Amino acid sequence: MLLSLLIACLPDPSLEAAVADPTTAARGGPCRGVRPCPLVAQINADVVLGELPLDVTFDAIGSLPGAKGVTFEWDFGDGATAQTRKTAAHTYVSAGSFIARLTLTDAQGAVAVDEIQIDVAEAPAVFPPSCPAGSPAISTGTVDDGALNELSGLAASPTDPEVFWTHEDGGNQSLLIAIDASGATLAEHDLPEDFPDFEDLAAALDPATGEPLVFLGDIGDNGYSRGEVAVWVGDEPDPHVDGPFAPFRMALTYPDGPRNAETLLVDPLTLDLFIVTKETSSTPTVYVKRAPHAAGGPFALESLGTGDLLPYTATGGDISADGAWIVIRDYTSTAWLYPRDPAVPLEEAFRTTSCPIAIHSEQQGEAIAFTQDGSALVTVSEGTYEPIYWIGL
Repeated sequence: MLLSLLIACLPDPSLEAAVADPTTAARGGPCRGVRPCPLVAQINADVVLGELPLDVTFDAIGSLPGAKGVTFEWDFGDGATAQTRKTAAHTYVSAGSFIARLTLTDAQGAVAVDEIQIDVAEAPAVFPPSCPAGSPAISTGTVDDGALNELSGLAASPTDPEVFWTHEDGGNQSLLIAIDASGATLAEHDLPEDFPDFEDLAAALDPATGEPLVFLGDIGDNGYSRGEVAVWVGDEPDPHVDGPFAPFRMALTYPDGPRNAETLLVDPLTLDLFIVTKETSSTPTVYVKRAPHAAGGPFALESLGTGDLLPYTATGGDISADGAWIVIRDYTSTAWLYPRDPAVPLEEAFRTTSCPIAIHSEQQGEAIAFTQDGSALVTVSEGTYEPIYWIGL
């Protein structure tokens, strides 16, 4: 009988190497002088706090073996598990607080559990980021409505990743049009009046309310004769059902006289509104109307100046939904990406070196947009039955 008890309390060989000091029961020794042998789980980690990706090595040092035949089960708290022995290694690839759990089960069915919290933080953003290489442009479809022959602006819907809003240049149908990447028309929304020179549009979620908004840029002025231009702002209509669209009109004036522009940008982090002028003999000028926005006016635009970093005739642009990138295009087969530091005003991005990215050569390319998730650029040209191009980032 005495011999049986002594044998039962001998250390489990599978756990013996995990014990820090086999002579001290309090530190996980082999149960010397203790009957019956307890089963105690103790989980340790070499690091409990760090940035992504976080490599953590766990061990069972300090555990007591119980009866023979102890099994180990590791649960890392992020959906991953393992059934290794005394140690386990895991890499956390998402940020958050995770409860890692060690479960010991001995041959008699006794179970012991211990837990430890692992806190994983996002790695600080590196700014400026590396320029995207960009994949070769591929055609995802063709505009299927022959009446849409002068598409001038493009913006991804903030609520439906399959939808893009577009419109025709001034003098054509006064419509806000929803299309998909294949070029199929999904819905058409009548505008409240004809716009003299409808050149671009933008869409964004209101950062304060989460409401989706659409901004329409009646900002063209080839003759440099308009005393004021206008941006219309309204709640995003249903992209799958035809109907009217009732935005409010916001009149705008330039501080230095009439300007011609085809690029409207809206910062999704602030709703500040930017206009980039279209120049053929000089560098573009950037103007801003700070949020909030309201009907009426005219409201004076603020000039942010020109710069050598804007070497093109701007015909369209967009800002990614996360506010991290700005894109401007012209009539060539190159667009320019500007990385944006969210800690500073958006206009500072135009003072950083841009990333040229190849887009497809088009008949008269003016429209460009990020996809809703920012993983690609989409372009389409003026003209009848024009292809839609997709450039992966």
